[in-house]
Amino acid sequence: MRYLLLFLLPLLLLSKPFKIATYNVENLFDATFQGSEYEEYIPGRHNWNARMVEIKLNHTAEVICDLDADVLGLQEIENSDIFRQLIVKLKRVGCPYRYNAITHKKGAPI
Repeated sequence: MRYLLLFLLPLLLLSKPFKIATYNVENLFDATFQGSEYEEYIPGRHNWNARMVEIKLNHTAEVICDLDADVLGLQEIENSDIFRQLIVKLKRVGCPYRYNAITHKKGAPI
């Protein structure tokens, strides 16, 4: 038993926590009309434009960086275009994620 403890002790002392998080980004839509937008996120309506998308991307990237999770699940991202923009933004601010994926299943909830 002592030998087992002596073997496991260095592993326990040198281990790092592994953080998994989920974040509902609350309607991360781009500024391009594609027909999948909610009423309030149609470009040109309700002040939704490229400037507002940039603000939303900045705020979302800030929260993701603050989470500092090893694995992160995101909800309510409109499409792969805005997802790529978010990945680029995260790289620019110093919080890159090495691996990423988005669902392409028809009828998947946003």
